[in-house]
Amino acid sequence: MTEEKVEEKFKPFHLVLLPVLAREKALKFLDPIDLFEISLCSKRMTSYVRALRIQARHHSLILAAGQFSVSVHFQRRRPLFWDFNSFFSRENMTDTRTIGGINERSIRNTLSIDEFYCEYAEKEIGVTTVSKHFQTIFHGPLDIVVAPYFHEKYYILFSEFKKCQEFEICGTPVPSLEMMHKIFGEMKVTNKLVLRPETVDDYIIETAFDVEELNLRSATWMKREHLLRLNCKSVQIFRTNFTSEDVEAFAENWMRNKNSVIERIRLDWDSGRVFRFHMLNAESWDSKKREMNYMYENDRGVLVRIDCSEGFDMERDDGLIGTFVLETVDQTQYLHFLVWTERFPEKKRIEELPAKLAPFYKQLATINKNHPDATSFERLLSNPDLTPTEFMETYRILRNMDAENTGDSLGKQSRRYVFNQMKETIVA
Repeated sequence: MTEEKVEEKFKPFHLVLLPVLAREKALKFLDPIDLFEISLCSKRMTSYVRALRIQARHHSLILAAGQFSVSVHFQRRRPLFWDFNSFFSRENMTDTRTIGGINERSIRNTLSIDEFYCEYAEKEIGVTTVSKHFQTIFHGPLDIVVAPYFHEKYYILFSEFKKCQEFEICGTPVPSLEMMHKIFGEMKVTNKLVLRPETVDDYIIETAFDVEELNLRSATWMKREHLLRLNCKSVQIFRTNFTSEDVEAFAENWMRNKNSVIERIRLDWDSGRVFRFHMLNAESWDSKKREMNYMYENDRGVLVRIDCSEGFDMERDDGLIGTFVLETVDQTQYLHFLVWTERFPEKKRIEELPAKLAPFYKQLATINKNHPDATSFERLLSNPDLTPTEFMETYRILRNMDAENTGDSLGKQSRRYVFNQMKETIVA
């Protein structure tokens, strides 16, 4: 009788027998790592997980010199990792999972609750197979980082993947002409292309002309006709053979081309190379038409300012201004081409500050209510009627006073944290 009760108590729950809507609702409560495990049970379970249409923010595939991993990143779910680095001995990898017809020994949840560590000799096949399965069950764009020089079978990736959102070649060895053909022969990159090593002069990277962001260690393969074909929002190239005449031809093309999406270009321009316009009518800076500093946010979220007071301006008949300006950074000279989608960016930033600072003032009101020990200067800094200039002046006085007063209450620490965030927002 007891055995019957035990058997009845632990009777398995047949998830697959549920109606479709109930089954999908139940599956969506599971974490990605558990959905992945379920998808390996059978082709039918793979199709069930795929039918959930869980969107990945992006898939990441890394095949570098010392890193071999696949991961899936989501908007509101924990990421899922599959790592091919040999952190653990083969004896510790007691599980075997079959993915895409190959068996891989692995261990789960050892260093991270959402990570597998795998031992598989042919890493190129391994990362390709696992990533294909991840992309099958979780819809989303693919990012690839690869160092082809260090992997004999790197080409397996590119026989399977013909399109990706972001693509990067890392390392310093120059990829051979054969490598470039195998990698870029059919590859379409949509958003970002980064080539950290130099590349051969006799291979034209066709996918480079229409990505949103282009970063090349060298582009000596580019001629004038390639410069005119560029239609990327952001371009950074460190080695080129362009002349002033090539740049002038580019400027004339930009003046005519209303469909250009270019926002900024930075070229390595050694000081021995002459830069001047022969035929193009360019004007010096007019403060009534634009501000002195061009501003943009880099990949790390840092606001960058470029002094364009010595720049050459061209105004297109649709109202857009493009500026050429030389800049020297760490003894290296760069030539910028900058398009002013916002002519007065600093003025606009200042105008938007009250809206950005409003949440901080709400935090301060709550802190002051819970910790009514604020000093007169702290109460003044908590006043939303202060202008950004008045806030900074008062903030500097308070910081000087803090050097003489080392006492720290919880209220003071909380207010200082918010004040510092506000200061960073104002001076960004």
